[in-house]
Amino acid sequence: LWWDQNKQQFYTDKTVRIYQPDKTIYGTGLKAAQNFEWYDIYHITGIVLTNPNALE
Repeated sequence: LWWDQNKQQFYTDKTVRIYQPDKTIYGTGLKAAQNFEWYDIYHITGIVLTNPNALE
């Protein structure tokens, strides 16, 4: 994981997982704002949809 202090962004060329309430995104390579307000995944390998109410 690399950090660009001037741009306040981080980068990686490794495998990534992004967890969100309704899905998990898998991929390789990422560029993102330090607060994760935005992000780019370069090679998405899969998206798993989840039901946030499934455990209720």
